[in-house]
Amino acid sequence: AVKPAWHGELARSDAERPAPDVVPLRARCDVVRTWELDAGDRSTAERMLTALDRFHLWTTATLVERLVWRPTKPLVVLLVRAFALPEPAAIARTEEHGGCRSWVEVPDDLPAASLLPSLEEEAFARWSGAVERALEEAALPVGGRA
Repeated sequence: AVKPAWHGELARSDAERPAPDVVPLRARCDVVRTWELDAGDRSTAERMLTALDRFHLWTTATLVERLVWRPTKPLVVLLVRAFALPEPAAIARTEEHGGCRSWVEVPDDLPAASLLPSLEEEAFARWSGAVERALEEAALPVGGRA
C-alpha cells in the first residue's frame, strides 16, 4: 500500500493519463547505487526499512510483507537520480507493463539533452548521503556500533 500522503499525487497522475493504452513518462531516473535487504536477517532488514521511511511512498507494512513473501528474492533499495522531461513523452502500454512490476525498461531514445535535474548536485549529495547514513546506522547491531 501507498502512504496516505501520496494518494492525492497518484490520483492526479492517473487523471492526467492521456489514454488507457498509453504510458506517460515525465521523468528519467538513473540508478546511482543499490543495496539488497536480506530477508534471512529480518531484524536488520526491518530496521533498514524503517530507517528509509521518509525517502519513499510505500508503507513499511507493505515492504515487510514483500520481504517475507519472497524471502529468496531480496528487496533491492535503489538510490536514483531523477530528471524531469521538459515535455512528457508517451509510450504504448504493452503486456510487459501489466500486473505487478517494479521495474520496466523504457526506450533509450527519450530526449536527454534538455533534462532538468529534480535536485541540483549539492542537494542530491545531501539526500544520497542521508540515505546511505540511514542504511549504515540501521545495519548496526542493536546496542551500538560494531
